[in-house]
Amino acid sequence: SKLLRRTARSAVGLQYGNYESVQGVGYESPQGYLEQPVLALDGAVGVTGFAYSMQAHDRYLHLPYVLRLGEEQVLSRWNMVRQKLTVSREQCKVAVAADGAALLLSTGRGPTMWRSRAASEWPCGPWNALYSGQVRVIEDGDQLSLDCNDPDDAVFTCHVQQQQQQQQQQ
Repeated sequence: SKLLRRTARSAVGLQYGNYESVQGVGYESPQGYLEQPVLALDGAVGVTGFAYSMQAHDRYLHLPYVLRLGEEQVLSRWNMVRQKLTVSREQCKVAVAADGAALLLSTGRGPTMWRSRAASEWPCGPWNALYSGQVRVIEDGDQLSLDCNDPDDAVFTCHVQQQQQQQQQQ
């Protein structure tokens, strides 16, 4: 799959498209971008760093998760304070494409939930389902939920760096 190499414009067009896998994808990162964080996933309610495996790398153990161009983060039941078997071991992936687009990729048995935090929808909009194989562009302030049966139980908040700041570095 070459999804993560597409431009931000094409990524927006794929908001509800299918997504096969980000494993093994080569990333084309423009020089100078690797140091610049693009996305931070912070715990809002009922989530924690990945604490299931003693083999987990330090970057998975603590929130917020910070992603740069070409990086991805798996979110799973093991990120939940109160783990539930109805949430998959790989519920979703959050990835940053080479062009800086932040993407949510649903991979679980049940849907991954998301909601917008647009200024017109204070404090947050309604929960929306993203089914396995679907992808959505993440915007600053969006929230992700791992549990479709109780969306307010395990929530991450996304902080996306503005595209304008990245373009100024070019």
